[in-house]
Amino acid sequence: MKLTDVIRLEKQVQDYGHWASGDIDRAAWPMRKKKLRQSSDWSWRVIRLTAGHDRHLRVLLKLNPGIEQFYAILGEVSGDGIAVLCSHDLHTSHGDWHCHATLREVEDVFVGAWRDRDSLRRWPEYSGDSRVDFDVTQRTALERAATLYRFNMPPQTEMFE
Repeated sequence: MKLTDVIRLEKQVQDYGHWASGDIDRAAWPMRKKKLRQSSDWSWRVIRLTAGHDRHLRVLLKLNPGIEQFYAILGEVSGDGIAVLCSHDLHTSHGDWHCHATLREVEDVFVGAWRDRDSLRRWPEYSGDSRVDFDVTQRTALERAATLYRFNMPPQTEMFE
């Protein structure tokens, strides 16, 4: 199955997660390490989704307004790890909105790597200095991810938890 097919699947949200800061534990985003280390300046949230009969997906939102960086990362749980299928990024220090997306069948993406060099490609190509203002907030981060990966927004009461 291709990435576009996964994105187009009807999804059910199992858990919208909650905004947290600092390190991301392995239970939330099961990479190979015990946890993903990052400073307390970073906010993050993991949304758990199911799609089709047997697809378990997660969306990791990482936000740091201080350095103007945002990532909305789509991964598929595989065994006790996760395969990163796509990442929509904005980091104004060196470029505008762009995506790193797998070109392979999603079943062939290497589990446990942030960017499988054999399958992920950046689009559009690097264009130099940023020409956009950084206006991502916790609310717009969640809205953007829901639009990109086609899942329902949470009720208003869960938006900022």
